Amino acid sequence: MKYLFLFIGIPHLLMAQFQDSLNLDPVLISANRNDELLSEEYIEKDKKTVQFLSYNLGEILAQNKGIYIKTYGPSHSSTPSIRGASGNQTEVLWNGLPIVSPTLGLQDLSLTPFNFFKASTLSKSSVSGNGNQAIGGSIDLRSEFEDYKASVDLAMGQYGVLDVGAAFNLKKNKIQGQTKIIASKATNDFSYDPDGLNRQQTNAATNQIQVLQNLKYRLSSKMSLGIDYWFLTADRKIPPTLAQTSSEAKQEDLSHRIILQSRFTGKKITLNTSLGYFLDEQLFQDVNLISNIKTGNGYFRAIYTHDINNELQFNYSSRVQSIQVFPVNEALDGYQEWRQLNDVALRYKKKNFSGRLGIKKEFLKNQKIPLASSLQVEKQISKLKLKYLLAYNYRIPSINDRFWKPGGNPDLVPEQGWSQELMMHLNFHDFIFSVTGFNRKIDQWILWSPSSDKPWWEANNISKVWSRGLETSLDFTKKLNKIALVSTIAYQHIRSTSEFDLELPRIAKGEQLIYTPAHQAQGSISINTKSQTIRYSHSFMGKSTGINEEIKAYQLGNLFMSHEQDFGIPVTIFFNINNLFNHQYVIIERRPMPGRLVKIGLQLKLN
Repeated sequence: MKYLFLFIGIPHLLMAQFQDSLNLDPVLISANRNDELLSEEYIEKDKKTVQFLSYNLGEILAQNKGIYIKTYGPSHSSTPSIRGASGNQTEVLWNGLPIVSPTLGLQDLSLTPFNFFKASTLSKSSVSGNGNQAIGGSIDLRSEFEDYKASVDLAMGQYGVLDVGAAFNLKKNKIQGQTKIIASKATNDFSYDPDGLNRQQTNAATNQIQVLQNLKYRLSSKMSLGIDYWFLTADRKIPPTLAQTSSEAKQEDLSHRIILQSRFTGKKITLNTSLGYFLDEQLFQDVNLISNIKTGNGYFRAIYTHDINNELQFNYSSRVQSIQVFPVNEALDGYQEWRQLNDVALRYKKKNFSGRLGIKKEFLKNQKIPLASSLQVEKQISKLKLKYLLAYNYRIPSINDRFWKPGGNPDLVPEQGWSQELMMHLNFHDFIFSVTGFNRKIDQWILWSPSSDKPWWEANNISKVWSRGLETSLDFTKKLNKIALVSTIAYQHIRSTSEFDLELPRIAKGEQLIYTPAHQAQGSISINTKSQTIRYSHSFMGKSTGINEEIKAYQLGNLFMSHEQDFGIPVTIFFNINNLFNHQYVIIERRPMPGRLVKIGLQLKLN
């Protein structure tokens, strides 16, 4: 592996002598928005991202620095772990409203197609620039209108992979509309070789159909209305583990999500309102087991922004949420609760200094939710940018944590604690160097563990977790004649340890949490011309501990090539190889991942 990273790093040294440069967006942009603090990153697509047609959000984020995606396999359940946090400590939003399951407290990223969203914001900090606050960061998916009229996408690959997509955009007078459709399926019948045993994956087929519809009507130069609708249906078979010979398990997911929005923009004030309803249903079936969960989430949110003067801005947001659990599961009774969230913030910006002071308070019956506060400051000194963050955070126990039968605990209290972050961002010539140190201590950590007097597991506030670490990256961009070279190398060291001795999973005081690699590294190099792209990326994931056994370290190499040709209509053809060196590995213990996967595809785009 060290030689591959040496190969990726060589351009950073050899090309430093050239002075002409071009700020070229790479295939995946992970940069800070100009109007936000450094805690927030902007991830968007550019014209060369046709290969991301068949990629879900989890697969895209796995390429990002400092994010560990825990996945059971291709197109199967995947959740993020940011800087050692658990998956249910990461907030996932769509147009500002949470889409995480209120029962599980999680969002399955494999059911979130990256191609649906022109841009997303990612905060690895406990507070994002727009005020979203969560212990393990937040991901905000934005339904923004594309700049083309229509596109058709097709991708095919090994193991029965077939992805078809289409998008249409219409703009006439004051009305703008957009429709996106994605259908994908795969048999996932790959062969794997665990410990010298040659086996083939079975019962792993997946099918998904998703539709996104956006409409916007501009009433005037100051006022606009919008409606967004997202439909999902998915059918997934659950393959056996390495400890099983067969499996008949399967899962069906169905979602209807709709948001009505209005926006008023005055000379000094802005008012945004959102009214949403999300209906989600999940049906899991196995031999002698049927589990059906159906929930409805209703939202009303208002955001008021007032520019007091050229330097000071006042923000106030309020969100009311109604959660309904339908009585379709014997383990979870019908249930309804209301939550009300208020967030107040002051932003200050003058020349090379900016800051944000925020206070958040949430109300929920029978829960003592702490006051969450945050302070962010940022200073630009020539080409050096410094940022400091201090925040108090919490997470409300999920409905399953509190009420699942058996094992739920209605007396659970929110997880809560302090976090700090210090970042240095240096831009010199064609290089951008970043280093971030973070520290987070969370008390009342919720874990499911065996009951002392009952034959089942129970949820309890039984742990305290200390997460700290260092993230570094070096990005390089250079143009030579008609060729642009883009390269990046990054490394993260993350320590996330229990401050108490735990019985199950067995973790001694001071030991690393399960499924939390201490060492991660990434590197990539891209050669781009006007019509061609060649990109190689390489990642290393250090060893970690599962519930029963150690997860071995692994490394993956991915190769991507594309060519664009104009036949009256621009056509882009791409060729992609994932896991180029056919590495055998697992991310979740006893859940094999595929070896080398070859995929080809094309995109027709009408501008």
